[in-house]
Amino acid sequence: MTELAIIAVIITALVGLIGFWRYKKGKNEGNKAGKSEEKSAPSPSPKTSQKTASPPKSTRKTEPHVPWNVPFPRNSNFIGREAEMEELKEILDRWSRAVISQAGHISWMGGVGKTQLAVEYAHQYKSEYPGGILWLRGSEDVTYKYGRLSETLDLRLPREMEENEKCRRVQRCLQQKHEKTLLALDNLDDKGVYESIRSYLPTTGDSHILITTCRKDMGGDSKLSLDIFPDEKALKLLITGSGRDSENMAAAQNICRILGNLPLALEAAGKYLNKITDITLEQYCIKLTETGLFHRCLQDDKILLNTDHTSSLKAVLITNRELVNNPLVLNLISAAMCFEPDNINPEILAMVCGLSWERDKELVWKHISTLHDYSLVQIQDDNRLSIHRLMRDALREWISLPQLKKMQYKYVIHLQKWFDEHNEETSLKTISPELPHILGAARLALEDGLWPQSYDFCIDLGRYNGFIGRYRQALEWDQKSKAEVEVHAPEDQAKLALSYNNIGESWIDLGEYQKSIDYYKQALSSTLKIYGDKHPNVASILNNLGLAWKLIGEHAKAVSYYEQALSIDQGYYGKHHPKVAVRLDNLGGVWKAQGKDKKALGYYEQALSIDQQHYGASHPTVAIRLNNLGEIWDNLKKPKKAISCYEQVLYINKQYYGEQHPAIARDLKHLGGAWDTLGDHAKAIGYYEQALTIDRQYYGERHADVVIDLNNLGIAWKARAEYDKARRYYLEAYNLCREFLPEDHPYNISLMRKLKALKKNEL
Repeated sequence: MTELAIIAVIITALVGLIGFWRYKKGKNEGNKAGKSEEKSAPSPSPKTSQKTASPPKSTRKTEPHVPWNVPFPRNSNFIGREAEMEELKEILDRWSRAVISQAGHISWMGGVGKTQLAVEYAHQYKSEYPGGILWLRGSEDVTYKYGRLSETLDLRLPREMEENEKCRRVQRCLQQKHEKTLLALDNLDDKGVYESIRSYLPTTGDSHILITTCRKDMGGDSKLSLDIFPDEKALKLLITGSGRDSENMAAAQNICRILGNLPLALEAAGKYLNKITDITLEQYCIKLTETGLFHRCLQDDKILLNTDHTSSLKAVLITNRELVNNPLVLNLISAAMCFEPDNINPEILAMVCGLSWERDKELVWKHISTLHDYSLVQIQDDNRLSIHRLMRDALREWISLPQLKKMQYKYVIHLQKWFDEHNEETSLKTISPELPHILGAARLALEDGLWPQSYDFCIDLGRYNGFIGRYRQALEWDQKSKAEVEVHAPEDQAKLALSYNNIGESWIDLGEYQKSIDYYKQALSSTLKIYGDKHPNVASILNNLGLAWKLIGEHAKAVSYYEQALSIDQGYYGKHHPKVAVRLDNLGGVWKAQGKDKKALGYYEQALSIDQQHYGASHPTVAIRLNNLGEIWDNLKKPKKAISCYEQVLYINKQYYGEQHPAIARDLKHLGGAWDTLGDHAKAIGYYEQALTIDRQYYGERHADVVIDLNNLGIAWKARAEYDKARRYYLEAYNLCREFLPEDHPYNISLMRKLKALKKNEL
């Protein structure tokens, strides 16, 4: 094995060991680009069919940006909290942290305007935060969302990086920023959620942290407690919102008292009165009284500081004739309350209501605008929707249980169908914003025993988490899918086989190869019962068993399973099918792992020929096969042939990924290595430097690929007897590794030996 290959393997192993991030098993090792294994799943249903899609081209930002992801536009009717805004500013300036909570006598969900105050602060003081303003909604998946702030910060972290490491990178970025930054954590109500993210919040630097919460035990000196409005502010909010400043003030005051001076209810009532001009304040006051809900808010003509404000909102809902008399508006708001409160996709909302977005888009937006006009939903800057949690609770109390269950069933059905249609590796960015809603629908399916949707959600969530590198979570969903089959359909061998196979894949990703074999064997047993021993689904399981045995180092067993899979697929598809090319490529990989490069060469050439015929000469799958051939030619000391392969790979990948993608850096490293072997170190250095530039731009300074690039440059400059330059690159790699590796780690020791060897060369 070449020095470069040894170093690459060491780098990959050490990174996985220390939890810096996890490379997905079965992908490239170190600076090798070849896809040596391709796992496959049995396909007892259309869900498991494999698609081949071209990866999207990379789009790189060339000019600096100020991070901003506040989802809500500025409220033009924001009034009544001027003093609180000043106090909030003072708290943040003094403590760099503020917690907006609510007075102790107010119900848990409040509705007193905590989020509105935070939104107004973000818009009003945007110019004071040149480092940007980041907005994060509190939820069970808050650490995942926090890690995704890396995208808003333009950190360009690899997708496979572990979740906790992404969170640390975000923390480090915020702590190292030279410009003042605001991090807003909205609705951070659950103590467990707060504890899960607390260690990742910036503790140094010039970042301000703003938290909104219903919790009353947070904040200390930095706490700002919001109360419901006093009479004069409540009246001002209602009058301003309704535009009724010349009407009966006594009736307006009664409305405020009936609604408990609750800002959320007052805003909704004001918007209704502003739009429905043929009803007077007095008539509206009578309608509210007729709901029978007013008694919760009145006591001897004084406001009762009650512990449940949903009654105020229910009164507003019941008196809204647009909501009561318009079936589509009612249908939309009923569907919206099934979603998680934030970031609702109107297209999926329409789908849950049985509407076609392409056909009914204008109609849907018309009625969404109606809901917005009445403050029943908010329209975010990205045209997604939010519904206040207290409003959602009031709707759920108002709407009958059978109607709610019916809508929840539609929600589960449509969300599962949408998720299944989009759950491909190329659609991860499409799925990510919908994930909280998908998880909510999955929980409903599991709690209510909705079969087979509960199983389908588990399968798809296992696949999704595997795609994004959350292997432990993938395993949990895979295991849940198995449990669902055992409860609802224990005789369904096809579903059992898929669950067993997926659990095996998750154990592969977690490095537990023997456990994966145990589950693959169970999957094989179930699949044989259904299809016999000549079906491609059986070949898929045999292929996966081959991969597991190869990873354990049992190459003879791996060859046996791969050959069985190849024989089945050749008999089923014919000898020139791309599925057959996968099997041939895998056999080439296992022969290569045994050092039998000439035998591997034959399999790789066959796989390349099939894929070129099927996909054409410029497909990314063809690039994978060419890359594998290049590695074999490298091993066989045929650098010119390797260079020819690598140049074709680089050309193909540039067409698909663009010029500045890490895949291009990987290809440049291969070319540099081949030219190094050929003795043209100047050319090798040119390729290595290009790779280093791309990797630094994409990953940042502290990344294993950057260490590999620096080490490669050190080797090349040493080969040219340019010892000063070699030392500079070795030393930079060594200092970088010392930041996250112990001093006595083998790679640090290796770099130190290289540095010492340079001194001897100079003497």
